[in-house]
Amino acid sequence: MTESTDLRTEWNGEPCRALRGTITIADAPEFPAYWARHLLGLLRQVVQVEYAGRVFYLDDADGQGWHKVTHGGGPYLQHRNVTAEPNSFTAYQEQP
Repeated sequence: MTESTDLRTEWNGEPCRALRGTITIADAPEFPAYWARHLLGLLRQVVQVEYAGRVFYLDDADGQGWHKVTHGGGPYLQHRNVTAEPNSFTAYQEQP
């Protein structure tokens, strides 16, 4: 669930915590073809997802990340993971 509304957010059909905000893009050297490498060091709109004890970030520059978590979060909806520089996530003051 988001913090400021009753909007249900899900990952793989199960409840998760999701917040919209921004991060500074970091490298993901474990992925040689990391799609966001050309964005390193830039501020990017994301959805921070907390699910099953993990925190991860979905690219949301085009709204696709938020669409995924508010429409069931299943594998039938595409997404793009991004890696954040440590402590760079800033949640928007007002969440949807």
